[in-house]
Amino acid sequence: MEFLNRIDEVVTFRSLQRSDLEGILELQLRDLRKRLAEQNLKLDLADSARDTLLKAGHDPINGARPLKRAIERMLTRPLSNRIVEETFTSGATIVAVGDDKGGIVFEAHSEAES
Repeated sequence: MEFLNRIDEVVTFRSLQRSDLEGILELQLRDLRKRLAEQNLKLDLADSARDTLLKAGHDPINGARPLKRAIERMLTRPLSNRIVEETFTSGATIVAVGDDKGGIVFEAHSEAES
């Protein structure tokens, strides 16, 4: 009860909108792209992949945490596994595309193809 007596006011936050989540997604992607650049790889996200991540990461109650988990589960971890398996060659651009099953697939394009 003592704790409740110390609260001066209640602040209500609005739930995150899609534009908020898009901004958070961009910040997370910036960090991921920096890490990929250290391995001479680039990442492009198709609109379908963005939509997939935003849908999977939208939760009005928990805010941005589900988005961060969706990025980790659907993008970062699968990319890491493919890099360890040496699926991508140095200098490649990895294009992430949303599939019709709610997942993300990766296509590698070498510099020579550009």
